[in-house]
Amino acid sequence: MKHLVSKIVLFLIAVAYTSQALAFIFGPSDYEECSSSAAKKAKNRDALLVLLQNCETEFPARKNEYGQYVYWDRETNIKFIVSGPKLSDADRRRIQSEKTRIKQEEQERSQRIQQQAQERSQRNAAARQRVQVTDLKNACGDPLCWKKLLTMTVKNNYHAALDSVSVGWLIAKDIKECGAVPQQETRYMVINPGETAVLTFETWEGPQGSFRSCMNVTAVNVR
Repeated sequence: MKHLVSKIVLFLIAVAYTSQALAFIFGPSDYEECSSSAAKKAKNRDALLVLLQNCETEFPARKNEYGQYVYWDRETNIKFIVSGPKLSDADRRRIQSEKTRIKQEEQERSQRIQQQAQERSQRNAAARQRVQVTDLKNACGDPLCWKKLLTMTVKNNYHAALDSVSVGWLIAKDIKECGAVPQQETRYMVINPGETAVLTFETWEGPQGSFRSCMNVTAVNVR
C-alpha cells in the first residue's frame, strides 16, 4: 500500500513538473496560464498591463467553471462558447454569422419602431383636425387682473378616444387676428368620441387689466 501511494505521489509530481516544463518550452496554452505567467514576470503595474494585453490578444477566449472556452464579443455584448483559447476559422464564421443576424434583427426592430412612430404622428395629426373648439372665455383671477383665467371647451369629433390635449395661447391688450399660437400646457384626460371637455388655465402672462386672448388646440394624443 505504501509503495502504491509513493508511486501516485511521484506520478503527480512528474505531471506537475512536466506541465511547467512544457509551458516553459512552448509557452502558455491559454489566457489563464498566460496571465499567471505575466503576474510572475511583471516588475511593476505598467509592465503587467502590457503583458496582460498581449495575453488577451493571443488568447481571446476565457475558460469558464465548466472547462469550456468562452469568447466575449464586446460589440454585441454576447458570450460565445468556442472550440479553444484561440478562435478557429469555424468559430469566427459562426460568430460573424450570429452578429449579422443580430444586427439584422436590430435594424428591423428600429424600422418597426420608426414606422409605428410615424403612424402615431399621422393619427394624432388627423385627430387634431377633428377636435373642435366650441367655446372660449376670458376672466380675471384677481381684482387688478394680474392673473388671467382662460377657459376652453373642446369636442372630440374623432372616431377614437384622446388621452391628452395640448393648448397654446397669446394674451395682449388687443388682438386683431388669431394666428399660430405657441404651445403652453398639456392636459391629460380621456375624451371619448363625441364628448366635450372644459379646460381652464391660470396664467400671469400679458398686461395688467383688461385683455384679450387667442387660444387654440395645438396637439392631441390618441389613446
